[in-house]
Amino acid sequence: MKKAIILAFISIFILSCSKDSEESCGQVTELNYSVGSSRIQIYFDSYNVSANSFEIEYGLAGFSQGSGSKVTTSNNNYEFENLENATSYDFYVTSICSTTERSKAAKLLSVTTNPSTCTGTVSAEISQGGLDVIDIDLDYSEGSIDSWIIEYGTQGFTLGTGTVKVVNGYDSYANIENIIPETTYDFYIRALCSDYETDYSQYTFKQYTSLPYCPEPYNLRANYYAGSCSNLIQYACFWDYYYNANVLNYTMSITSPGGNPDNGTWLNTTETSSLIQGYICGDYLYVRANCLDGSSTDWVGPYALN
Repeated sequence: MKKAIILAFISIFILSCSKDSEESCGQVTELNYSVGSSRIQIYFDSYNVSANSFEIEYGLAGFSQGSGSKVTTSNNNYEFENLENATSYDFYVTSICSTTERSKAAKLLSVTTNPSTCTGTVSAEISQGGLDVIDIDLDYSEGSIDSWIIEYGTQGFTLGTGTVKVVNGYDSYANIENIIPETTYDFYIRALCSDYETDYSQYTFKQYTSLPYCPEPYNLRANYYAGSCSNLIQYACFWDYYYNANVLNYTMSITSPGGNPDNGTWLNTTETSSLIQGYICGDYLYVRANCLDGSSTDWVGPYALN
């Protein structure tokens, strides 16, 4: 019985001290706020409060006090950034007067961020001009933006674990370097419309498989140069190739219509153009790349010489 009386007394003493602490360390008053699409700044009056700092606990509207995120500040205002658009948050502000003195929490409930203003669509076209670089042409459907955010990695990577590249919003392209040949990459691309608001568009997803070790030539073409179809004729032949690709030289093959380029007349060159003569109108032109490892690509063509 005596023990129970002592415990009851101790409990009453602790509760009394706690209440005295809350009463001696005053609450902040006049809580107010301003909002953006991804930020909330709260203000409060601490004129009659002898606190040396303030603890602000916050979370989604309706969270249980004690389970939210906490920040401590010595100012009577604080800005919360990187919040979700069009989302409500609760705030609890506690004055801290000493290590043992804290006020009751003042509440600021259901503060809602504005809807996103970054509602346009990102479009992206991916290509390669060189073996180890991917080029991305970028466009945003609604006006100017602050920057492009590109996250990428090999096929199937988890968003948030990839490599992130930030490109100035004034630029309409991006270069991704150190690309591995014949590898499939995933790209998640979005616009940051306002750096101040950290207001993002939705992601656009793209997938791209990089060029092989020694890719085929492309854009084969030929122009009439001299002569006529009833006489000896000359053609200037051209094709395009990728920089930093592993090519030794090129083989051209000229055949009659329907002929097999493996059995045609072959001409080798280290350039991506060549002047040929002595062939007749209607002959077929093919080209292939011969690679540094001794292999060759498939034939590209035919291009009819007219």
